[in-house]
Order: sequence, then structure tokens, then C-alpha cells
Amino acid sequence: MRDEYRLAKLVAELLEELNTCGDEKTPLRVARAMLYFTRKREEPMPALALFPTKPGTLVIHRDMPFVSLCAHHMLPYWGYATVAYVSSGKVLGASKHARLLEWLAADLTIQEDLTYEYFSILWQAVKPFAMLVHLRARHACMTFRGVRTRSVMHTHRIQFCNAKARERWQSVIEQMLVALLQNNEVGP
Repeated sequence: MRDEYRLAKLVAELLEELNTCGDEKTPLRVARAMLYFTRKREEPMPALALFPTKPGTLVIHRDMPFVSLCAHHMLPYWGYATVAYVSSGKVLGASKHARLLEWLAADLTIQEDLTYEYFSILWQAVKPFAMLVHLRARHACMTFRGVRTRSVMHTHRIQFCNAKARERWQSVIEQMLVALLQNNEVGP
């Protein structure tokens, strides 16, 4: 287990070096927050409950909120994820989508890698005919420093199990992606 008091000591030294302060509990609060935002390494991956369904069922799970820390700046980025897939005979339990996303986001990562990891685990678990994973997020490293823009970053991954599935489902998936790209709402 990681030592929150050792980390708090480092934060206190950093605050002293920056010639700034908080109150006496600031270093411990910061240490606990960092441990919380990087807890993935301490927790097992959530169990993924699968249920049988009719093949060809289109499953869409929209606007799942997430928060993660950017691996480049250790500042948060936040937004929403949407998953859409065409079942080949099994579906993931609805709450498991959000639990998996929350677990994956609890680490220092970049949005592109979070999208890829989330997609890869879901693809292996559900083995769908087609799948789209789309994340949209606002990044504190761009909003509060650097270019200071309130722009929204979109990342997505699409895959089909074979050429027949691509032929059947590509236009549906592409229409969903177009609609998702038009939505830039991620909160403040």
C-alpha cells in the first residue's frame, strides 16, 4: 500500500519550495486526493457481468461521466463516455460500463489511452459484431494554463468483427459518431 504520510511530506516540501501555504492539513489532503485519483493500481478490475441477448441488438450507453488525471501535467480532465455496440449474443450489465470506466480513469493517463483501454476490455468481454467507444472531455491543462481554451477533445475507436458486419453496421455507427461529435457539453 502506498504511504499517504510520505506523500504528504513531499507535498509539504513542495509547498515550502514554492513559498506558498495552505493550512497544516493541506499536504495530507493533497496526498489523499492523489492516492484517490490513482487508485487503479491498488484495486482489482471490476467484475464484468455478461448476460445473453438476441444477436443484432444495438446497445447504447450514453453520457457516462468520468474524471482522470492527465499523465503529462497531473491535472484533471473530465467528460463523458458513450459506448455503442451490436451484440453477437451477450451484453454487459449496465452498471458495469460505468464501473469499468471509473476504474480505468483512476490513474495517470491520457484521454487517447483511456479510450483505447476501455474499448479493448469491452471488445474482449462482449465480442460484438461492431463497437464504437467515444470520449469527450475538457482538460484543465488546456483550460487553466497554456493556451487557456475551453475547447473539448473528442477521441473514439470503432471496430467491426468482419467485413460482413462492417457492411451491415458501418453507416449506423458513423451516424452515431457524427451526432456525438456535435455535442461538446462536458460541464464547467
